[in-house]
Amino acid sequence: TEQDFKKVVLDYLLFENGIDKKEFEKTILESVLYGSDINLDDDEIKIKVWDLKFGTYKISDVFEISGSKTTTKTQLEKFGIGVYPYVTTQAVNNGIAGYYNFFTEEGNCLTIDSAVAGSCFYQSKNFSASDHVEILRPKFEMNRILALYFCILVNKNAEFYGYSYSKKRSQKAIKDEILLLPIDKNGQIDFKFMEKYIKSIEAKMQKLILYHKVLALRERERERERERERVNRA
Repeated sequence: TEQDFKKVVLDYLLFENGIDKKEFEKTILESVLYGSDINLDDDEIKIKVWDLKFGTYKISDVFEISGSKTTTKTQLEKFGIGVYPYVTTQAVNNGIAGYYNFFTEEGNCLTIDSAVAGSCFYQSKNFSASDHVEILRPKFEMNRILALYFCILVNKNAEFYGYSYSKKRSQKAIKDEILLLPIDKNGQIDFKFMEKYIKSIEAKMQKLILYHKVLALRERERERERERERVNRA
């Protein structure tokens, strides 16, 4: 559903902008409760989806599936804090549990946790990984926008198949999973539609991100004003 697409796109934008999700939700909720002039409807980016055709593909039809080289945190600490993400099996913060001066894998791929819930994330940068992190490398020219589209579908599959600690998302399981993808008039995967659709959702979510930043800035200014008043009264 569109709500699933919105959630994944928003989560990635929050991660990309370094915004705490709880703080974001609090700011937006308070804005909704106490009055907001934000408008997410934009006629220019509405997409017609009712006349689309879809085809079924195995994940292995569109991605090469492999494991990652396991790196422990103890090993990484020897290289020191740096800029390369350490991707783990956690289901938050894009699966990232720190940044170090070391990497084993090239970016622009999807990662999947094969130990717990099977969460999928897009990794734009080179990275290292913990145990049970599988890699999906595209057989097509993938950019950040298309990666988010596939993340949404792969994460919905995780819910559908009910992966858990006792039912792991192995490489064999991933290869046989089915994706329902839009196809064009020639029967080929319609990557252009996928990009257009995600961009339309991203434009809406970017409005929320910008709105949050403005509200957060206003709150910091009010807090500084309150602090000045306390100092003046002292």
